[in-house]
Amino acid sequence: MPESFDAFRYIGYMRSHWTWIGASCGIAVTIALVVSLILPRQYTATARIVIDPPAGADLRSAMAVSPIYLESLRTYEEVASGDSLFQKAIEQFGLRSSLGAGPIESLKKRVLKVGLVRNTRILEISGTLPDARKAQALAQFMAESTVKLTRSMVSEGDQELLQ
Repeated sequence: MPESFDAFRYIGYMRSHWTWIGASCGIAVTIALVVSLILPRQYTATARIVIDPPAGADLRSAMAVSPIYLESLRTYEEVASGDSLFQKAIEQFGLRSSLGAGPIESLKKRVLKVGLVRNTRILEISGTLPDARKAQALAQFMAESTVKLTRSMVSEGDQELLQ
């Protein structure tokens, strides 16, 4: 039959082995401190874009979520995470010199994170770099460029439709 838990016996055991427990905790804290001081600093900045559905004359249609609107959310996400936009950011901020040479996909995995916030219409674009100002500028650049590029695509589509 298993023995029941005895708090006094447990406290007695802990008291008799306090040096081993204290030394283990001290070593763990020391190792964590050394590792945190050795690792390079990384800063993450996040830009959020609220994507509103297209305005219409009928108020009931504004309240309903259409499949076209849901697909436009994915379009924003694809544009923001595209290689061409990230390549422009690499050139503008000189990221090759600070992050090293390598394939654009591996750089993008390390630096950029794009995704829709679950059950919302918010697109989050995060940039992680060793310099906090560059990280903020990258996130802002990617967000503004995504909006500009998507608006220009919609405008071109409207112009073609009118012609």
